[in-house]
Amino acid sequence: MDAQYVSSTELTAAASCTRKALRYYRMRGLIEPALATGNRRYDASAIGRLRLIVALRDAGIAVDDIAALLSARGKAPADPAAPIASGLADQISTVIVSIGERIGALQRLRERLVVARETLMDCRQCSQSLGACTECAASGKLDRTAALLLDREVNGKNGHSKIDAFQVD
Repeated sequence: MDAQYVSSTELTAAASCTRKALRYYRMRGLIEPALATGNRRYDASAIGRLRLIVALRDAGIAVDDIAALLSARGKAPADPAAPIASGLADQISTVIVSIGERIGALQRLRERLVVARETLMDCRQCSQSLGACTECAASGKLDRTAALLLDREVNGKNGHSKIDAFQVD
Protein backbone atom coordinates (compact mmCIF):
# COMPACT_ATOMS: atom_id res chain seq x y z
CA MET A 1 0.00 0.00 0.00
CA ASP A 2 1.20 3.51 -0.85
CA ALA A 3 1.62 5.48 2.39
CA GLN A 4 -0.60 8.28 1.09
CA TYR A 5 -3.20 6.44 -1.03
CA VAL A 6 -4.72 2.97 -1.31
CA SER A 7 -6.28 1.27 -4.31
CA SER A 8 -9.85 -0.02 -4.41
CA THR A 9 -8.51 -3.55 -3.95
CA GLU A 10 -6.43 -2.57 -0.93
CA LEU A 11 -9.31 -0.58 0.55
CA THR A 12 -11.83 -3.40 0.23
CA ALA A 13 -9.36 -5.92 1.66
CA ALA A 14 -8.65 -3.67 4.66
CA ALA A 15 -12.37 -3.14 5.32
CA SER A 16 -13.56 -6.73 4.60
CA CYS A 17 -15.82 -5.47 1.84
CA THR A 18 -16.41 -6.51 -1.76
CA ARG A 19 -15.51 -4.25 -4.66
CA LYS A 20 -19.13 -4.43 -5.79
CA ALA A 21 -20.25 -3.06 -2.41
CA LEU A 22 -17.59 -0.32 -2.60
CA ARG A 23 -18.90 0.70 -6.04
CA TYR A 24 -22.44 0.82 -4.65
CA TYR A 25 -21.39 2.93 -1.64
CA ARG A 26 -19.45 5.23 -3.98
CA MET A 27 -22.49 5.52 -6.28
CA ARG A 28 -24.64 6.40 -3.23
CA GLY A 29 -22.13 9.07 -2.16
CA LEU A 30 -21.04 7.36 1.05
CA ILE A 31 -17.38 7.26 0.07
CA GLU A 32 -15.35 9.11 -2.55
CA PRO A 33 -11.88 8.49 -3.95
CA ALA A 34 -9.23 11.13 -3.32
CA LEU A 35 -7.93 10.61 -6.87
CA ALA A 36 -10.25 9.55 -9.66
CA THR A 37 -7.92 9.74 -12.63
CA GLY A 38 -7.31 6.30 -14.08
CA ASN A 39 -7.44 3.90 -11.14
CA ARG A 40 -9.33 5.32 -8.19
CA ARG A 41 -7.15 5.95 -5.17
CA TYR A 42 -8.40 6.56 -1.65
CA ASP A 43 -6.71 8.37 1.20
CA ALA A 44 -5.99 6.48 4.42
CA SER A 45 -9.09 7.89 6.17
CA ALA A 46 -11.26 5.99 3.66
CA ILE A 47 -10.35 2.70 5.37
CA GLY A 48 -11.96 3.81 8.64
CA ARG A 49 -14.95 5.26 6.82
CA LEU A 50 -15.54 2.08 4.81
CA ARG A 51 -15.11 -0.07 7.93
CA LEU A 52 -17.77 2.05 9.64
CA ILE A 53 -20.11 1.71 6.65
CA VAL A 54 -19.61 -2.07 6.58
CA ALA A 55 -20.20 -2.35 10.36
CA LEU A 56 -23.40 -0.30 10.13
CA ARG A 57 -24.65 -2.38 7.18
CA ASP A 58 -23.80 -5.58 9.07
CA ALA A 59 -25.95 -4.24 11.92
CA GLY A 60 -28.82 -3.95 9.43
CA ILE A 61 -28.82 -0.17 9.14
CA ALA A 62 -30.22 1.10 5.85
CA VAL A 63 -27.90 2.86 3.43
CA ASP A 64 -30.03 6.04 3.59
CA ASP A 65 -29.64 6.09 7.39
CA ILE A 66 -25.89 5.56 7.04
CA ALA A 67 -25.75 8.47 4.60
CA ALA A 68 -27.54 10.70 7.11
CA LEU A 69 -25.19 9.64 9.92
CA LEU A 70 -22.11 10.21 7.79
CA SER A 71 -23.32 13.59 6.58
CA ALA A 72 -23.94 14.76 10.16
CA ARG A 73 -20.54 13.36 11.15
CA GLY A 74 -18.81 15.19 8.31
CA LYS A 75 -20.07 18.73 8.99
CA ALA A 76 -17.50 21.49 8.79
CA PRO A 77 -15.70 22.30 12.06
CA ALA A 78 -16.99 25.90 11.86
CA ASP A 79 -20.59 24.71 12.13
CA PRO A 80 -22.08 25.00 15.62
CA ALA A 81 -21.54 21.69 17.39
CA ALA A 82 -24.77 21.60 19.42
CA PRO A 83 -27.24 21.20 16.51
CA ILE A 84 -24.98 18.69 14.77
CA ALA A 85 -24.55 16.67 17.97
CA SER A 86 -28.29 16.85 18.66
CA GLY A 87 -29.19 15.69 15.15
CA LEU A 88 -26.64 12.91 15.27
CA ALA A 89 -27.87 11.80 18.71
CA ASP A 90 -31.46 11.72 17.38
CA GLN A 91 -30.42 9.64 14.37
CA ILE A 92 -28.49 7.25 16.59
CA SER A 93 -31.49 6.96 18.91
CA THR A 94 -33.64 5.96 15.95
CA VAL A 95 -31.08 3.35 14.91
CA ILE A 96 -30.90 2.00 18.49
CA VAL A 97 -34.70 1.62 18.59
CA SER A 98 -34.65 -0.12 15.21
CA ILE A 99 -31.93 -2.51 16.36
CA GLY A 100 -33.89 -3.21 19.56
CA GLU A 101 -36.98 -4.04 17.53
CA ARG A 102 -35.00 -6.40 15.30
CA ILE A 103 -33.46 -8.07 18.34
CA GLY A 104 -36.93 -8.53 19.84
CA ALA A 105 -38.24 -10.02 16.60
CA LEU A 106 -35.25 -12.36 16.37
CA GLN A 107 -35.71 -13.45 20.00
CA ARG A 108 -39.38 -14.22 19.35
CA LEU A 109 -38.42 -16.17 16.24
CA ARG A 110 -35.78 -18.07 18.21
CA GLU A 111 -38.37 -19.00 20.87
CA ARG A 112 -40.78 -20.26 18.20
CA LEU A 113 -38.03 -22.31 16.57
CA VAL A 114 -36.98 -23.81 19.91
CA VAL A 115 -40.58 -24.94 20.50
CA ALA A 116 -40.81 -26.25 16.92
CA ARG A 117 -37.55 -28.17 17.34
CA GLU A 118 -38.82 -29.77 20.55
CA THR A 119 -42.10 -30.70 18.88
CA LEU A 120 -40.26 -32.16 15.90
CA MET A 121 -38.01 -34.12 18.26
CA ASP A 122 -41.20 -35.73 19.60
CA CYS A 123 -42.30 -36.41 15.99
CA ARG A 124 -39.13 -38.43 15.45
CA GLN A 125 -40.56 -40.98 17.86
CA CYS A 126 -43.90 -41.15 16.00
CA SER A 127 -44.69 -44.23 13.97
CA GLN A 128 -47.70 -42.63 12.24
CA SER A 129 -47.73 -41.49 8.61
CA LEU A 130 -47.22 -37.83 7.83
CA GLY A 131 -50.97 -37.61 7.28
CA ALA A 132 -51.39 -38.14 11.01
CA CYS A 133 -49.77 -34.75 11.53
CA THR A 134 -53.12 -33.18 10.73
CA GLU A 135 -54.55 -35.01 13.75
CA CYS A 136 -51.69 -33.84 15.95
CA ALA A 137 -52.10 -30.29 14.64
CA ALA A 138 -55.84 -30.34 15.28
CA SER A 139 -55.36 -31.70 18.79
CA GLY A 140 -52.71 -29.09 19.64
CA LYS A 141 -49.85 -31.58 20.00
CA LEU A 142 -48.07 -29.96 17.07
CA ASP A 143 -47.19 -26.30 17.44
CA ARG A 144 -47.95 -23.96 14.53
CA THR A 145 -44.36 -23.44 13.43
CA ALA A 146 -43.58 -27.17 13.38
CA ALA A 147 -46.81 -27.83 11.50
CA LEU A 148 -45.96 -25.21 8.88
CA LEU A 149 -42.43 -26.55 8.49
CA LEU A 150 -43.64 -30.12 8.10
CA ASP A 151 -46.32 -29.06 5.66
CA ARG A 152 -43.83 -27.10 3.59
CA GLU A 153 -41.53 -30.14 3.47
CA VAL A 154 -44.35 -32.33 2.20
CA ASN A 155 -46.21 -29.95 -0.09
CA GLY A 156 -43.53 -27.47 -1.09
CA LYS A 157 -43.92 -23.70 -1.07
CA ASN A 158 -47.08 -23.58 -3.15
CA GLY A 159 -48.65 -26.87 -2.12
CA HIS A 160 -52.10 -27.05 -0.62
CA SER A 161 -51.92 -27.65 3.06
CA LYS A 162 -53.91 -30.23 4.93
CA ILE A 163 -52.40 -28.98 8.17
CA ASP A 164 -53.31 -25.33 7.54
CA ALA A 165 -56.94 -26.37 7.13
CA PHE A 166 -56.99 -26.90 10.90
CA GLN A 167 -55.78 -23.31 11.50
CA VAL A 168 -53.20 -24.41 14.02
CA ASP A 169 -52.36 -21.75 16.62
